[in-house]
Amino acid sequence: DPFLGMAPRDVNRLCNTLRQIRRHGFTLFMAGQHVRRILNVATKAYLIEEGKITLSGSGDQLLGHPHLQESLFGIVAESGVAIP
Repeated sequence: DPFLGMAPRDVNRLCNTLRQIRRHGFTLFMAGQHVRRILNVATKAYLIEEGKITLSGSGDQLLGHPHLQESLFGIVAESGVAIP
């Protein structure tokens, strides 16, 4: 996890640096537990469960996807939106 043990200010700086690197055309591969942070930086993301890709799309698409919310939080309302 690239953000493990970092102060919030430093996490924000790292996210900005990662965006700059991405804008220069470099590909970054990240895995971690801070899913929202990673997806806010990502242009393409994959959810891998039990070794299989179960969801893919842009970071924004995955952030709002009910399957990702269910995987992260484990509870989904009848409307399909995760209950925090």
